[in-house]
Formats: sequence, C-alpha cells, structure tokens
Amino acid sequence: SKEAFVDKFGQLTDARQVSELHSVLKPYLLRRVKEDVEKSLPPKEETILEVTLTPIQKTYYKAIYERNTSFLFKGAKPSNA
Repeated sequence: SKEAFVDKFGQLTDARQVSELHSVLKPYLLRRVKEDVEKSLPPKEETILEVTLTPIQKTYYKAIYERNTSFLFKGAKPSNA
C-alpha cells in the first residue's frame, strides 16, 4: 500500500534503503546503458526544403498575422468562438 511504501522509503537515510528501493523499482524502469545503444547508425541528416504557401494558406497566414478574428471565426459555431 501507499502508506507502507512511504513508511519504508519516505526518508532515505542510508545506502541499504536506497539499494532496496532500487530493487523494488527496477522492474518498472526502462534503463538504457551506453553499450546497449546501436553504434552503427549514421549521424542524423537534416534537409530543409523551402516551399511557397498555397493561396488559401497565405490567406489564413495573413489573417493570423494581422489578428483578423472576424475572418478566422467566419463559419464557426457561436459556442466554439
């Protein structure tokens, strides 16, 4: 129970308690050590592609930039606006 856990590990005062806590928690934790990680992966490569916005994207971008709420709320239900 929670109370028993807090009574036992609420105040960690010595190494024995820490070791016991580690053994209790170990089945629930995922721990990766450096030697277990794949080393043959190539370094991450990032490619940035610049594209133009479509006309509708430009319209919405401009409305957001100009804070044109009347355009942005057009067609929205009153309960959502």
